Amino acid sequence: MSKCEPDKIIDMLAKSSSEQLGDFRGILFAVYRYAVKSEFDEKDIEAMKQLLELVEEKCNEENDWDKIQMMQINWLKSNLNQFIQQMS
Repeated sequence: MSKCEPDKIIDMLAKSSSEQLGDFRGILFAVYRYAVKSEFDEKDIEAMKQLLELVEEKCNEENDWDKIQMMQINWLKSNLNQFIQQMS
């Protein structure tokens, strides 16, 4: 995650369909579902925190997400919180 730019990810998410949002969450699950602190460095945690902050900001702004996309976004926020906690 630390090799990705959170600003570019949020731009991608803003333009994604609900299916694409679900696919993105699936990728994160594949990588981080059983992650522990010793497997990842602090940069990954910081990148997730930045992405979570950007997603929350985007939710508070005007956006074009429908109800299904918002459900996926809310699950993404929950997933990011979970991954951050288990790796901290």
